[in-house]
This record gives sequence, C-alpha cells and structure tokens, in this order.
Amino acid sequence: MHNADYKLVGREDKVRASKPNYHSFRVLVVDSDNDTNAIIRRCLEKLDMPGDIANCCTDAIILLDNIKYDLLITSSKLSDGNGFELKSRMTKHNENAKTIVMSPKACFNEVVEAMRVGAVDFITKPVDSIDLEARICHAIDLVHA
Repeated sequence: MHNADYKLVGREDKVRASKPNYHSFRVLVVDSDNDTNAIIRRCLEKLDMPGDIANCCTDAIILLDNIKYDLLITSSKLSDGNGFELKSRMTKHNENAKTIVMSPKACFNEVVEAMRVGAVDFITKPVDSIDLEARICHAIDLVHA
C-alpha cells in the first residue's frame, strides 16, 4: 500500500475509492468525548474498518490485553491516565501497531511527548472527518509499509 492508493480531493469530496481493503485492520479509539467518538466511528464505518471505543484507560487496557489492534487513536489526557501509556501497552501485543494522538490544543509539550513515544500523527480537536479519514488511511499504510 502506498500513499498513491488514496487521495484527498477538495473539502467536500471524500477520500477516493481506490483504497486498500481496510476490513482486516482493527482500531481502538480511546476518548471520553462522545462527539469525537461518533465522528471517528463514522470514519471507520466509511472505511469498513472494525474498531472498538473505550472511554477511559481502564477499559482500553482490558481491550488491549484481549484484542490485537493495528491502530490506536487516543486522547492525550483521559480521566484515569493518558494515551501515551496506552501506546506502549499496545505495541507489546503488536509491534507494528501505530498511534494517533488527539488533544484539544496543540500544546508543544504534548506534541513532543506524542512523537517521543512513537505516535505517527497528532490531531487537534475538534476533529475534521475528512482530514481524520486521510490520517487513518496514512497510519494504516504505515502498519504494513
């Protein structure tokens, strides 16, 4: 899979249909914000990509210990921990897994920490569904690059 497999065209257009089959990839979303979770769920459904949503680190850890994920999309700060801790736990089960970190603001320290732990992307909230879809596709491309 290469970046040429999909292309972002205009704000109102979608990611082109020449995408790889994403159904074999599994995503874990960890965020306490239901609106953000709904946007991400719609993106995953559009890509035909299975995923699970957890609202806190505790629930995410249970899922990570029982299911192999290819992509983690997590908030940097959660009610019972942070998304950076989840990244290392996930890679114990799948060393090729990738992480996208989200935050309400692009605080320099959070961006640096996300990159330090190996996140492939950093998104500020509120998330834009078209941009998010392209970033998910890019992260999944990196899983098997």
